[in-house]
Amino acid sequence: RLLLLDTGHRSALDLHNFEQQQRDLCAASKFDEQGDLLREMVDAVVALVNDAEQVEKRAERLRLKRQEQRTQSMFAERQQLEMHDYRIKICRNDRSLLGHFIRLVDVMMQSCLVGLVLWQALEVLESIRNMPKLFSISVAFSEENQGKSMEFTPSKSSFDKSLEKVLQQAINLVSSVPSLTISSKYGMHVKQDAYPARAGDVVLQDASFRRTKEAIMERMLSDFAKAQQFSDSSFEPYQKIYVHSRTWDVATFECTAITHVELTQQMALMRNFEHDLDRLKSVHPCGCLLIEARTLR
Repeated sequence: RLLLLDTGHRSALDLHNFEQQQRDLCAASKFDEQGDLLREMVDAVVALVNDAEQVEKRAERLRLKRQEQRTQSMFAERQQLEMHDYRIKICRNDRSLLGHFIRLVDVMMQSCLVGLVLWQALEVLESIRNMPKLFSISVAFSEENQGKSMEFTPSKSSFDKSLEKVLQQAINLVSSVPSLTISSKYGMHVKQDAYPARAGDVVLQDASFRRTKEAIMERMLSDFAKAQQFSDSSFEPYQKIYVHSRTWDVATFECTAITHVELTQQMALMRNFEHDLDRLKSVHPCGCLLIEARTLR
């Protein structure tokens, strides 16, 4: 696994946990082990093909020795000679195809790596589309405009950077798998200028991957826009509490002479504020986002 949104979690993921989850997945990948096994299989095939001709040559020497001893008829000897020539021809033909075999195995390996990223990027997109309350974000009144709008942490740009980094991390991982065709031990079979592009380069040039990536970013943009619209309208009644908390000062209040009526009004205002805050829901789902409103209390 290179990319995975854990569907078994009970609560929404925060951005830090999501990034750590993806790093752990890449760190646990067994590409090195699988690559070593693949190279061992290729080495075994190359050794088998190279040894086959030597086996046939040893068999021919044995045939010639038997011919000298005249233990077989001329017809049987001619059949053996024809079979030997045929086998030698097959062995040499197999050996001439080793370069094509190595390139084919390498292309298949690189194709699997490309497909792995494409498939799992699509899974990420489907998770974002179909899993509500996937990522948690906290909401607060913006200090830049005196609480007239809401802002989120992490922000939309933070999510964009995180998703970009996670996708690039997967691409870098498949790009790190070396091509078989650039190995020096296969140099006598494969021309060094005839190896395919790295899997990561192919992924970046793939139109379907670009569409998937754009769809992920567009969905996050859409859900953040919905969350912004919902928060600006739903939490607007609490703006007066935010403004009061920003302007009210204990020292100023203690130095100010107020009447009993004014104090009663202040206490009633505090009770109203507490009543409103008690009615405030702590979490609000919005697409793949879960808005955490606890910080508004």
